Amino acid sequence: MTRTLRITDAPDEDQRPNRGPAAIEADGDLENLVMINHAVPAARVQAQLPDKVSLETFEGEDGRELCFITTTCFCNRDLRWRLTKRPTHTFNQVTFRTYVTYGEARGLYFFGTYCDTISSFLWQGAMATGTKLARFELDTAKDGRGYSRYSCRARSGAEEVAWLLEATGEPGPIRPFETGYEHVQFIGYRLHGFSRNPFGFYTHGRIDHRKLRPFSGRLLEGRFDLWTRLGILDPAEYLSPASVLVEPHIRFTLMPPRPVRL
Repeated sequence: MTRTLRITDAPDEDQRPNRGPAAIEADGDLENLVMINHAVPAARVQAQLPDKVSLETFEGEDGRELCFITTTCFCNRDLRWRLTKRPTHTFNQVTFRTYVTYGEARGLYFFGTYCDTISSFLWQGAMATGTKLARFELDTAKDGRGYSRYSCRARSGAEEVAWLLEATGEPGPIRPFETGYEHVQFIGYRLHGFSRNPFGFYTHGRIDHRKLRPFSGRLLEGRFDLWTRLGILDPAEYLSPASVLVEPHIRFTLMPPRPVRL
């Protein structure tokens, strides 16, 4: 199924998930969140999705039906249970996602993730196929204008994701959005996530955080092997993203995943 995206159709505050008991929730900080967004033909992505989620699509300038895919990277800083201050866990993570709806929930579907600690690999791997333990090389340089440099290389076996970018501007509109605000919140304010676990079942994960206020960036170098392996992004398209967004810091609350029939 597909769902045509309206240009004013960005997730709102009413998409915030119902909170559970604090004892089963976790708090943490996302640092240096980068979102590299490509617009690709929707048919490439639709073939990879379960039947009951609807892919959000829009019409490109050439009349083709397109959708967004996003490669993200961030540091999960001091993740811990909400009612305690210790123990904490810090790890780097890369995710590969697209934009879907399931019922009333506007959210994300995850195709894969890389983590750089054994604990995070085991935890994420229990919820989502395509989870890999990877070696990360990260370097960020900030100044008064934003990020003068953000480089990342995450490698698992022969598969690699890597980029070099700068982010110093204010996000503007991209097709099909009329404003930078609509663009940012469609990409960044997604509080529901869906994935397939190694046992063949699907899970619905929930997160809560404020709306984003990111910098806009420019991709200088890029490599995205997972997207190419899935037939979703061609190497010739790597350096032509629809947008790049970088959020320096955001506080979040993570709720335990629930099974869902997709």
